[in-house]
Amino acid sequence: MAHQNEQSSLMAPALLLLSAVAGFVLSNSPFSSHYAQILSTKIQIAIGMQDLINKSVLLLVNDGLMAIFFLFIGLELKREIVVGELSNLRKAMLPIFGAVGGMVVPALIYFGFNPAGEASNGWGIPMATDIAFALGILAVLGSRVPTSLKVLLAAIAIVDDLGAILVIAIFYTAQIDTLSLMLAAGFLGACVFANWLGVMKLSIYMLLGIPLWYFMLKSGVHATVAGVLLAMTVPLASKKESSARLLSDILKNEASPLDSPAVFLEKSLFKWVGYLIIPVFAFCNSGVALGSIQFGAISLGVIFGLVVGKPLGIVGAAYVSKKIKVADLPSGVCWTQMTGVGFLAGIGFTMSLFISSLAFDNADFNNEAKFAILLASLIAGSLGAFLMMRAKHVVRSG
Repeated sequence: MAHQNEQSSLMAPALLLLSAVAGFVLSNSPFSSHYAQILSTKIQIAIGMQDLINKSVLLLVNDGLMAIFFLFIGLELKREIVVGELSNLRKAMLPIFGAVGGMVVPALIYFGFNPAGEASNGWGIPMATDIAFALGILAVLGSRVPTSLKVLLAAIAIVDDLGAILVIAIFYTAQIDTLSLMLAAGFLGACVFANWLGVMKLSIYMLLGIPLWYFMLKSGVHATVAGVLLAMTVPLASKKESSARLLSDILKNEASPLDSPAVFLEKSLFKWVGYLIIPVFAFCNSGVALGSIQFGAISLGVIFGLVVGKPLGIVGAAYVSKKIKVADLPSGVCWTQMTGVGFLAGIGFTMSLFISSLAFDNADFNNEAKFAILLASLIAGSLGAFLMMRAKHVVRSG
C-alpha cells in the first residue's frame, strides 16, 4: 500500500473508519438485534449430504475475505523482501529491529496484566499494526513527513505483519486435522512446482489456491495462512528476467504489471482490499455493545500494550540497533519522528481485531478487547500525529 497514490492512502482508511463506526453504532442502536442476526446467519454449501462449508457470515468474512487480505499482504511482503526495502540487509535492519521490539514489548506488557487463564490468550492483540490507518495519517500530514519516514513505517508494518502471520499460524491454531493439512500441503507443493517450472499464468496459481484455502480451513490451521503461502509461490518475474529490473521498469511505466503475475495481482487486489474487504471486516468486527463492556485487565493490557509498548519497543530497538552499528536512522529523520512512528504503529485496529476474534471464545473478553483496541488506536494515532507535526517544528528550529 505504501506505493499507491496519496488519494488512495486517504480514501481507504477513511472508508475503514466509517465502516467501523457504522458497526459500533449499529451494535448500540435499536437495530442491534438485526445486526447480530445478520452476522450469525449461517451459509451452507453442500454436495449431497456432505457439508463443504457451514459457517456464519462473521466466520466467512474472517476466514474467507481475510484470506484474500492476507494474500495481498503476502504479495507486499514478497515484493519488499525480493526487490524492496527489505532486500538490502543494512537497510532492512532498522525496520526488523523496530518491528521485533514493537511486537515483543507489547506482548510482555499484556502478559504483565494477564499472566494466566483465558485472558492470557490475548497476548498477540497489541503486537499488531494497521498499516492502512498509519500511512493514512502520514498522507494527511503530507509534506510535513519526509518520504523516507513513510517508507520506514511501511517496512516496519510489513515486518510486523509477518510476525502476526507467524503468531496466528503457530499459536492461534485449533486441533489439527492431519489429512486436511496433508492435502493443503499437496496443493501448496503444486504451486511451488508450477513456480519452479516457470509457469507465469496467474490463473493456474489461483485455481490451485482455492483447494489450498479450503483444506487449510478444514485442517485447523487458520485459513488466512493459505493466502500468505499462496502469495509466496506467485512469481515476480520469469527465470529469464531480473525481478529488481522488472519492478523498476514497472514503477517507471516502462513495463506492464502483466509482465509480473505477483505485481499484477497485488495491483488488482489493492482496491478490493482497501475499499471492500477491510471495510466489511471492520463493519462485522467492530460491533461492541457498550452496556456489556467490562473495563479490566484485558483492557489495560491492550491499551498499555499498544499505546506504551509499541513506541517503547520500536524506539528502544531502533536505538539499540544504531548503538551497535547495525542500522542507521534514515536521512533527515530525528528521534522525535521515530517516536511518532512508534505511536502510529500502535494503531492496531484491523489486525488486532482479527487476532482478538481468534484469541477468545468468551464473548465478554472479546468485547472488552475490541473496545480497548478502538480506544488505544485512537489515542496512539492522535499522539503519533501530534509528534509528527511537532517534529517538523523541531527540525526547522534546530
